[in-house]
Amino acid sequence: MTVIIRDNGMSAEDWPHGFTRDRREISGENGAGLDLACNANLSSLQGRLNGVSLIRRECPIFCV
Repeated sequence: MTVIIRDNGMSAEDWPHGFTRDRREISGENGAGLDLACNANLSSLQGRLNGVSLIRRECPIFCV
């Protein structure tokens, strides 16, 4: 299940452009959202946020 967290609360996922970890597919108005692993090094986002409209972060109960 995916939940979108917005400024005004949570809602069901309604993102129409899909998600990817490939930076070439995330730019532009209709680009895919960035799929971020729960154990991702957040400093790896530097330089990848331009053009990102949505980030989906994996949040399993246990993440190693």
